[in-house]
Amino acid sequence: MVLAAVLLWFGGLSSIVGGSTIGFEVYIIVVLLLISLGTMLRDRLTFRMALRNFTRRKTNMALVIAGLMIGTAMISGSLVTGDTLTELFTRGAYFGYGHADEVVYARNSTTIGFQGSAYQYFGYNVYQSLSTGLSNNPSAAPDVVGVTPEIIETVSLYDTNKGIVQAGSALIGTFSNASRVLGDFHSASGSVIPSTFRDTEAVLNDKAARDLNATIGDTLTVYSAQRLTTQHLNFTVVGIAASDERGSFTQGDDVFVTLGMAQQFTGHLNSANYIAITNIGGLRGSIQYSQTVAQAANQTLNNLYSTTPSTTTSTSTGCKTDPSMAVTPPAIPCAFTEKKISVDSATSGAKQLSMFFLILSSFAILAGIVLILNIFIMLAEERKSEMGMARAVGMRRGQLTKLFLFEGSLYSAGASIVGVLVGIGVAYGILYAIGNIFSSFITGLNESLVLQSSGC
Repeated sequence: MVLAAVLLWFGGLSSIVGGSTIGFEVYIIVVLLLISLGTMLRDRLTFRMALRNFTRRKTNMALVIAGLMIGTAMISGSLVTGDTLTELFTRGAYFGYGHADEVVYARNSTTIGFQGSAYQYFGYNVYQSLSTGLSNNPSAAPDVVGVTPEIIETVSLYDTNKGIVQAGSALIGTFSNASRVLGDFHSASGSVIPSTFRDTEAVLNDKAARDLNATIGDTLTVYSAQRLTTQHLNFTVVGIAASDERGSFTQGDDVFVTLGMAQQFTGHLNSANYIAITNIGGLRGSIQYSQTVAQAANQTLNNLYSTTPSTTTSTSTGCKTDPSMAVTPPAIPCAFTEKKISVDSATSGAKQLSMFFLILSSFAILAGIVLILNIFIMLAEERKSEMGMARAVGMRRGQLTKLFLFEGSLYSAGASIVGVLVGIGVAYGILYAIGNIFSSFITGLNESLVLQSSGC
C-alpha cells in the first residue's frame, strides 16, 4: 500500500496538489495513518487488548511517554525556534525597506548621512524616464506596481512644545498620495493615518515620537544636518505611525513630509535623491521579481546616461548588469535589490541558528532511540508470562506482534502530542533566554554611550 501510494504521488498527484517537500511529507504521514487505522479496524480484538494494556498501567504509561517524547520535544522546539528567529530576523529587513523592493540611488562618498553616505541628487527627469522605461519593458512591466521619487536627508528634530532635541533623524519626503504603492501609515491602535497631509504637516514614527516625547499637535522644527546653515522648517505633527512596513523605513527616527517641502528644505527643486520601485506580490512575495525589475531599471538608467553596463564589481560609470552587486562609488543612479539581499542574509543567519539547535537535538534523539529500545525490551521481558498464556489460548504469533505494534503506536501518539507541547515550551525558554541576552547587551551598550557622551 505504501509503494502504491508513492507511485500515485509521483505518477501525477504531485502535479495536481503541488510537488513541494512539505506536501510530500504530509502525504506520507496521512498514508501511514490511514494504513495504521485500517489495520486496527481489521483486527479490532487485538486493538482492544492493546488499548487495555496501554491504560492499565498508568505509571508505566507515563514513564514510557515521558521517555519517548524527548526526541519529539527537541525537534519541535528546534523548528519553532528556527521559525521564530527567521521571522524576527527577516521582519527588520521587510519593514526596513517596506514596499521599496528595488531602490535607485547614487551615494555621495564625501558626505556622511543616512546609512553611511548621503545620496546624490538627480533631476526629476530620471524618475520620469525610469517610470516610462519600466512601463514599456515587456519583461518588467507586468511585475511593477509603481515608481516613487523620494528625498532622504539626515536632520535634527526639535519639539518646541516639549523642548527636546533629537539628532541623527531622517527626513523622508515623498508624494502625499504614495500610500497606493508604499503602503499606509498606521497608528498604534491599527487605524490608518491619512497620508494626504499638507506641506506644513508631518508624520512621525513611534521611535521619533518616543525620543522627542512628542504628541499629535506638537510643533516640530527640522534642522539640516548636512549644511552648516541655520536653515529650518516648522511642521505640525498630525500623526504618529507605528514602526511597520511604512513607518520603519530607516529603522530609526523618521519624519515624513511632502516631497515639495523636502525639496524646498534641501534647496533641490525638481530633484530627488532616492527612487523606490514597488513590485506586485505584497510585502513578502514581491522580492521574487526583484532581479528582473532591477535589471530592466539598470538598462533604462544606462541608456539615459549613455553609459556601458559593467559586468564586474569594480568601479565603473555604468550600472551593473547584476543589481545585487554594489557600486563603490556609483557614478550614476543605479537600481539595487537591497531588500532581497537583506532578507536572504537574515534568512541565512536564522537557518544557521536553527541548524545549530537541530544538531544539538540529534544527540537527544539518539539517546531517545536507545531509551525506546530499552523500554520495549523491558516491557517484553516483564510480560513473558502474559505472552505465553496468550499463545496457549490460541493467539497466533502475528496477532501477538500486532498487539505490541498497536500498543507502541498508542505510546507514540501520546508521546508526539506531549512532545509537541513540551517542545513549544522549550522553544519559549530558549527564545526568552536569547531575548534577555540581547536586552542586556543593548542596555549595556546604551549605558556606555551615555557615559561617553557625558565625558566619563
